[in-house]
Amino acid sequence: MLLFVISWALGAEPGERIDASPTPGQPVLVNLWASWCAPCRAELPLLDALHDEVEAEGLSVVAVNLDSQRRPAEGVMRHLGLDLPVIYGDEELAEAFAPVALPATYLLDASGRIVEVKLGALDEAEVERLGRALLDLAEPR
Repeated sequence: MLLFVISWALGAEPGERIDASPTPGQPVLVNLWASWCAPCRAELPLLDALHDEVEAEGLSVVAVNLDSQRRPAEGVMRHLGLDLPVIYGDEELAEAFAPVALPATYLLDASGRIVEVKLGALDEAEVERLGRALLDLAEPR
């Protein structure tokens, strides 16, 4: 379901699958956040740093913003100086995800199955652990 919603957010046709990873068939870490969520804003720099680390391996960390308007999220990204890939959603996307809490982080394997879900803020140790798990799931290049 998560990749279906991401595909929909990226403008895919119904039934068409778009891999959230820059390298098809590779795992991806997806983080749901909102600009009004203080824990979300606090963990974004950690996720941005992780993305920079794993990008050379063809892996990605993707932030899915669930604000009802794009401008506040763009302001947060600009203010924090982040270049993490962001999918900007809307109310319909937020309803499709319907997370119990924000932030919410999903580790997806190469086939798009959810391997792990972490609700709530991530600290540095948790981001490092998720980064190792992401690398462990990766297909050798």
